[in-house]
Amino acid sequence: MRKQLALSRTVMLGMREYRTLLYGEAPVQNGFIVGLAYNNLQPDLGDIDWVRVNLYEREFLAKYGDVGTQRVKTTINIRADVSAGLETLRAALVEENIFGTARIYLPFVIKLLILGALLQAKGALPLKADGRHPGAAQPSGRAKE
Repeated sequence: MRKQLALSRTVMLGMREYRTLLYGEAPVQNGFIVGLAYNNLQPDLGDIDWVRVNLYEREFLAKYGDVGTQRVKTTINIRADVSAGLETLRAALVEENIFGTARIYLPFVIKLLILGALLQAKGALPLKADGRHPGAAQPSGRAKE
């Protein structure tokens, strides 16, 4: 399934790093990288602390001083099951309202997936406080709305 998207600098750098981490310099398509990130995170999608994953963006970008990689308008090929999973995740993020907005777009979901996959590869994927993961966030004491 072809998707026309505007992908941020974070996503482009993240896909490059994830591709290099897994495949070295092999020429792997961006759609495959998105699908791989989704499939690797799929067992934990409901348990991931997406706010903390999003906060990792600053730390991730801090190591890239170059401005050679910018936002890109592109078309990527994604398998239909991955596309459906991305839409399901997007709807779940909107429903949970953890980012304080009524709209979440597909490029943002892809950014979260790529950052989450990088954190997972480092063994630092933040999970919600459910006792399953020693690095999980501690309850903040805030009541859920």
